[in-house]
Amino acid sequence: MNPNQNESDVSAALLRHAPMLPRDRVVPVCHEGKRYWVKFREERKTLRHRILKGNALAALAREKDLLLAFAKRGVSVPRIVAYSSECIILTDHGPDLTMVLEETSCADAILRRVGEALAEMHAVGVAHGRPCIRDICWDNNTATFLDLEAGARLDAGPLRQARDLLLLVHSLFSSKPVYHKHAPAILEGYIANDTKNVWPVAVKIARRSYLLELLVKPIIWRQRQRGKTSSEFYAIPTTRRFIRAYDSQVPT
Repeated sequence: MNPNQNESDVSAALLRHAPMLPRDRVVPVCHEGKRYWVKFREERKTLRHRILKGNALAALAREKDLLLAFAKRGVSVPRIVAYSSECIILTDHGPDLTMVLEETSCADAILRRVGEALAEMHAVGVAHGRPCIRDICWDNNTATFLDLEAGARLDAGPLRQARDLLLLVHSLFSSKPVYHKHAPAILEGYIANDTKNVWPVAVKIARRSYLLELLVKPIIWRQRQRGKTSSEFYAIPTTRRFIRAYDSQVPT
């Protein structure tokens, strides 16, 4: 059988099946023993969401175009199997890092590879926009980046790329405290492959983020009063201190 014809048949079958799936944002589906993910057009249920997030059809079409463009530049993103105005159907690339880190004894090695992969992405001139550990999959070999949405850019400079790096580290500090000790591995992998000299820009941003840290202090205080000890707000000062401390150890 012609492989292209078989792939076309799979795409058609998945598109026929998609309308029968639960209308969640992202839904897994199995076909002929393989797992795929159906990402539906996001519902804009309120006027506020429509104003803030814009046209849902245009957003889905933009993500499809970004996935194709990133893949063309060699970035590891999910391959599009099928597409309609209502959904994108993507290949599976293993569990996300929140699940992987829960079960592995090789967290440093995996996160070092994730740092390398982000630097390799930046080397071809793009930025993810909001990389976080729950949106990166690991298949025992490759880190695959998901969710190229509003912040992704094909013509990104060091500022946007530095923001990528900071957000990735921040996402680790927003997760379970047991994973925080592995944060240096991300930077080790990234800095060793930083061909765009993004790291100094990230340090500069971190040093200047003390005003943001002051703004979130009342929120952190309220969360602490309620017994919460980990959140995206807690992670802001933690990330800033970590970046500054790590920079003091990096050879010049």
